[in-house]
Amino acid sequence: TISSFSLCFFGLLGLYNSYRYRLGTRFSVFYSLVAVVGVGSALFHGTLMYSMQLFDEVPMLWTVLSWFYIMFHYESPIGKSSRRFQLALIAYAVIASLIHSIGGFVTAFQLNYVVMMLIGLFRMYYVIKIPVLPQYAYLGYAYALMLTFGFCCWIADQVFCQHIAFFNLPIQLHAWWHFFTSFSVYVGSQYGVAIRLEQLRRGTELGSFYGLPVMAPNSKSV
Repeated sequence: TISSFSLCFFGLLGLYNSYRYRLGTRFSVFYSLVAVVGVGSALFHGTLMYSMQLFDEVPMLWTVLSWFYIMFHYESPIGKSSRRFQLALIAYAVIASLIHSIGGFVTAFQLNYVVMMLIGLFRMYYVIKIPVLPQYAYLGYAYALMLTFGFCCWIADQVFCQHIAFFNLPIQLHAWWHFFTSFSVYVGSQYGVAIRLEQLRRGTELGSFYGLPVMAPNSKSV
């Protein structure tokens, strides 16, 4: 339960910087959803109620789709966006959310989420290889590495959870899944901020918040 608040922390940190540096609605929505996932995850793991499980899983779906918009549409001019792409993502999110909420297809949801994660990884790899801002490519690689570690922890938890509980081993694989995922989401989003700022010709400056990377527009353009 406590590990879920790492998502809240990174979401709120990103949201604060989004407003501070006027990064746009796409980032505000994305970071807000990340924080909501953290709250939903904490409530689900604290109560184990099905309604709280939906509060955890449905925002996860919306968060990934919001990330898709950032990574697949970073070249759009300011004030202009692809309405068709937005509507397609929203329609998919609504339909998938309704199906999962009504039918409770947990396995189908998990497979869908894994596929979406893989799409996000491949998109990040593609953007890095174009290349877009190669000096910040390490943020994209860190995103991919941490997300892969987190995914491995999640799979291991699904497979070996009963064995770990049987032998009373002090291994919290699901908690590590939360940590690696939240960290990867934040680090990857900083690369997303960088390529968006570059597209808007605002320049980039990489700062830090207690060691965490914080991407901001060039001070001359603020």
